[in-house]
Amino acid sequence: MEKIETGIDFPHKVSRKERRQAKERLRRKKIRKIIRTIILTFVIVIFSFIGLIRAGIFSDLQEFLVTSAMTTMSHKYIANIFASDNQIKNIMENNKVIENYEKFDESKITEDGKLDKVEIKDISKDGYTGYMLIVSNPKRVFLGTPGKLGEYGTKISQLAEDYDAMAGINAGGFSDENGTGKGGIPTGIIIEDGVIKYIEKGLNKFNIIGFNNKGVLIIGQYTLDEINRLKIRDAIDFRPFLIVNGKPTKMYGNGGWGTAPRTAIGQRADGTVLFVVIDGRQVHSAGATMKQLQDIMIENKAVNAANLDGGSSSVMYFEDKIVNSPSSVYGDRYLPSAFLVKGDGLASENIINNLNN
Repeated sequence: MEKIETGIDFPHKVSRKERRQAKERLRRKKIRKIIRTIILTFVIVIFSFIGLIRAGIFSDLQEFLVTSAMTTMSHKYIANIFASDNQIKNIMENNKVIENYEKFDESKITEDGKLDKVEIKDISKDGYTGYMLIVSNPKRVFLGTPGKLGEYGTKISQLAEDYDAMAGINAGGFSDENGTGKGGIPTGIIIEDGVIKYIEKGLNKFNIIGFNNKGVLIIGQYTLDEINRLKIRDAIDFRPFLIVNGKPTKMYGNGGWGTAPRTAIGQRADGTVLFVVIDGRQVHSAGATMKQLQDIMIENKAVNAANLDGGSSSVMYFEDKIVNSPSSVYGDRYLPSAFLVKGDGLASENIINNLNN
C-alpha cells in the first residue's frame, strides 16, 4: 500500500492527478475548518460584547446606541438588542428635550438684514463635519415642494432647478413605512406661498417652522386659525424647537435624539437666516446630538431655531452641487419639501464660498 505525504492512505497505486486531488481536498477541508473557527469566534465576541453593553458596562455607548435607534422612523427595534425595556425607559428619561411651546414674539427680530449676500462656511468640530449657509436677506428664503406632492418627492437639486434657486436644505419629514424613500407623503402640514398644500388627517395642532411675508422665521405649535392670523407664507411641521424667543430649549443629557445626521434652520435678530447641515453615520462624521445642534445655533447668535428632518434626508445644496455627504447609500433622497434661496440678482462677488478654507 502506497502512502502519500498528505496523510491519506491509498489501497492501490495512485497517479499524480489523484495525489493532487487528494491534497486539494485536504487543503479545502482545512480552510473550511479555519473559516468555521473564525465565524464562531466572531459570533462569540459579538454576543459577549452585546452582553456587556446590556449589562451597562459601556454605559456611554449604550446611551448612544439606544437614543440613536429610538429616534429613527423604522429601526427602534435595534435599541432592544442593546438594552432591556427598563434600561431604554431610563435612558430616554435622562436624555430628552423639554418642549417649549411659548407663543412666538416677533419683536425679537428687530430689523431686516441690510446686506444681500449668501455665504457658506465649514462648522466642523471633533466628531462631526458640518456646514452653515448664511442668508442675510430673509425674504430670499422660501419653501419648495414637488409637483406630485402626496405621491412622489423630488431631489433637492431638481427642486432648486424647478424654482430657479441657488441654494437650499431639506425641510419637513415624510412617511416612509416600507423604506422605499419616495418622499411624497409629508407629515403634519405643508404651506407654500400662503396656500395649505397638504394636511395630515386627524391633526388640529401643528409644530410650525416657517416664514411670514416679512421674512420672519416663525416657530411654535399652532392651530389652523392661529396659522391664518399669523399670516404664515411658507411652513412645514417638525420638531423639536431649539431656541424660542431668544431662550434655548431646556434639554437633559444629549437631548434624547441620539447622534445622527442633522438639518436645522435659525434666524438672528437682524433677520439673517441660518441653514445648518451635519453629516452623520459615516466614518468621517458620526453626526450631532440635539444639544450640539442647539449649541451651534447659540454660538451663531440665533434668537429662534428649530430642528428639521435629519438622518439620511439631511442635505445641503449650493450653486449646482450637493455640499455635504448624505448618509443614504443612494445619495440625496427624494423630499416632500425644502427651504430654498432665491438667487436672482445676487452678484457673484456677494457669494463667499468658504468650503475649502
